Amino acid sequence: MSNSIVYSLERPQFHLLRLNTTNRFSGFVFDFNSKPIDYLNIYLDHKKLGSFKVDGLSDDVFEHVPHIAGAKNCRFDFDLYIKRDASKYLFEVVYNDKSCELLFEYNVAEVRFSENWLKRMNRGLADIPMPSADLVYLTQGIRDSMAYQNSIIPGIYNMKRYLINSGMEIDSLQSILDLGCGTGRLIVGWYLDNPKRKLFGCDINGELLAWAMDSLPKQIQWNQSSLNPPLPYPSNCFDLIYLASVFTHLSLASQHSWIEELKRIVRPQGYIMISLQGEIYVNLFQPNRVDEFSKIGYIETVTVDEGSNSFGTYHCLKFVEELFADFEIVGYYPRGRINYPEVVFPVAAFQDVYVLRYHP
Repeated sequence: MSNSIVYSLERPQFHLLRLNTTNRFSGFVFDFNSKPIDYLNIYLDHKKLGSFKVDGLSDDVFEHVPHIAGAKNCRFDFDLYIKRDASKYLFEVVYNDKSCELLFEYNVAEVRFSENWLKRMNRGLADIPMPSADLVYLTQGIRDSMAYQNSIIPGIYNMKRYLINSGMEIDSLQSILDLGCGTGRLIVGWYLDNPKRKLFGCDINGELLAWAMDSLPKQIQWNQSSLNPPLPYPSNCFDLIYLASVFTHLSLASQHSWIEELKRIVRPQGYIMISLQGEIYVNLFQPNRVDEFSKIGYIETVTVDEGSNSFGTYHCLKFVEELFADFEIVGYYPRGRINYPEVVFPVAAFQDVYVLRYHP
C-alpha cells in the first residue's frame, strides 16, 4: 500500500461481524498527496465482488487536514455479504487515473479462529459501563460513546498480535500497567481477556480516573500520576507496561525521565509497548516541517500545556533506537502495520507501534 494513503475502517469490527449475511462497511480513505480516490474494489479469491464509491461528505476528517483536498469527500459506506467459509476479502483503492493500490485485507479466517474469544469478550463488554460523550472526547477527540465501546475489543486483539509477533508468550503475562489510561478503555479490555491478571491504570487527569474508579471493575487498581515521575509502584513490578499516545504529548526531557522510571518498574526481561507519531503524522499535520523531521528524526510542536493534546511530538525509528538505547526493540510496526498490508482497527490510529524488551 502507498505510504500516502490514509484510511480508517470504522465498521464492522471483528466482534460485530456477522457471517453468512450482509454487513455494513463504512469508513474513510484519502491520499495526502491529494491524488483523488474514486472507488474501492472488493475481491474474494481473486474474484471482483464490486466497486463502491468514495465520495461521502467527511467534514469531520477535513477539519483536521484542511490542506488536503481529498479529505473533504472521502467516506465510503456500502453493504457486503460475508461468507463464513471465506478466507480474506481484499480492499483495493482505485484512483481517478484508474491506477490501483491494495488497501487492506479483512481476514474472515482469523475471525472464525477467534470466534469463541470474540463472543466471550463481547458478552463481558455488555456489562461494562461506558463514559459520557464529554469524557470520551477528552481521550479520543470524538463524542461517540458507541465508537469508544466498539474500539475496546479490537484494541486488545491487535495489542496481543503485536506482542505475540514480538516474541511474547501471552499466557505468561500476569501484571500490566496502562500508563496514561484515561478512562480505562484498554485496561478494561485486558480485564475482559483475563480478570485474574494484576491490572493497574494511572493517568494525570483526575476527572477521568474518578470515573474509572467509580465505574469499572474493582479488581483494577488506579493511581493518579503527575507530569513527571516517580510512580507509586515498587521496582521490578510489571510484565508489561504500555503507553498509548503518551510520549506523543511530552517534551524530550520528560520522555528521558519517564524512560528511567520505566526501567525501574518493569521486570527484568519485561516488555514496554509504546505508540508514537511517525512520518505519516508529520506529512498530515506538520507538512512545512517534513524536511526538518527527515534531517533530525524528531520534532515538537511546543505549547505551554505539556501533556495536553495541543503539545505534539514526532519520532522516527532511528531516533527511537537512540532514545530507548537501554532496551531491545523486538517489534516495530510502522503505522501499526504487521508486515503487510494495513492492520484494521489499529490501537492508536496511524501511530507507529514499538515493542521493547528490557535487559538490565
